[in-house]
This record gives sequence, structure tokens and C-alpha cells, in this order.
Amino acid sequence: MTRKPARLRSVLAATGAERKTEELVYTLQRLLWDVRKNPTLAERFRADPDGVLDEYRVEGEGRAAMASLDLKTLYDGGVNPYLLYFCALQIGVDRAEYYGRIRGEIT
Repeated sequence: MTRKPARLRSVLAATGAERKTEELVYTLQRLLWDVRKNPTLAERFRADPDGVLDEYRVEGEGRAAMASLDLKTLYDGGVNPYLLYFCALQIGVDRAEYYGRIRGEIT
């Protein structure tokens, strides 16, 4: 019998709510990666965040946080800080503003 890695076992054993949270974080991270790598998508996100969030099927708290650039909520929710930082730069958030948002000083 083949053993699954511990991380995979924990994902498979996750409750419905935990699994939904993991799926949301994955979707957000995929969006952050795509925005970082695709300047056209970054421009579209700046112009119409709701349209892009609809395309990626981002819902709930993650959607609200992304639309309002509530980077602290995204970070606290487990989004990869590397992806978050470089996506923020790509959509026009400068370094000082990024750190202010992460610390909750800017909302």
C-alpha cells in the first residue's frame, strides 16, 4: 500500500469548511500569480476588479478582500506573501502602501 504525504492526507481528511477555505486560498493564489505574470490581466483588474473576480469565481470574504485590496485579511487568511506582494506591485500598489496595508495601517 502506498502512503500519501502528510499534507495530502490532511487535505483529504479536511472538513467541508476547511476544504472550502483551502480551495479559496488556492483560487486567490492562482489569481495573484496570473495578475503578476500578465500585465493585461493586471490592467483589467485595476479597471474592473469584480469582472476579474467573477472570471476566477472568487466569492465571500476573499472576494471582498481582493476587491478592496485588504491585503492584511488576505495575508492573515493564508495567502502566500510572495504572490501577494508581487501582485500588489503589478496592480499599482507601491511598496510603502503594501506594507501599510499588510500592517492594517491603510484600509
